Amino acid sequence: MVFHPIAPHITEEIWELMGKEGYISLASWPKYDPSLLNIDNEFKWNLLNNILDDINSIRLAANINTIKSVKIIIADKWKFEFYSIFMELIEKTKNQGEIMKELMKKENLKVNSKFISQITSKILKNIGKFPRHNLSQSDELQFFKQIELIIQKKYNCEVKILVEHQSESKKAIQALPGRPAIVIT
Repeated sequence: MVFHPIAPHITEEIWELMGKEGYISLASWPKYDPSLLNIDNEFKWNLLNNILDDINSIRLAANINTIKSVKIIIADKWKFEFYSIFMELIEKTKNQGEIMKELMKKENLKVNSKFISQITSKILKNIGKFPRHNLSQSDELQFFKQIELIIQKKYNCEVKILVEHQSESKKAIQALPGRPAIVIT
């Protein structure tokens, strides 16, 4: 509807293709739905834009003219648990020692203590680059499966959405909640 004054003929065609009745020029504006404006949807919008920007950056850095395939690798479940606890902890303190002490109270995180120590340091140094809000692993995986076709059409390539433990790529370990690893060929 917004484009109708600029491109009336094409918007009328699109309106008809969408199965709408009558003319778009006579249609009423859609109703505002405040429930759609929530932190999860804002996060998803940013996630979509970030993944497209990241694919473009990798493509330029690797000097890839034609992308054959894109693998988007979602972090393993324990990383989502770590990240959620970590984000709660940095509200109380930015001291890495105190944060690590609290994180290591969780038995399932202890086995990954070396990685957690490295990523904790990285996040604390670049705190503004990491989102405070996050989705669950299943929601993030579902979101990427929903936008898979968008990525496929944009880059005209095969797209695979994987969870970290399903991938054989060495890059998979770089996957974090809200920041999946990306492998382009």
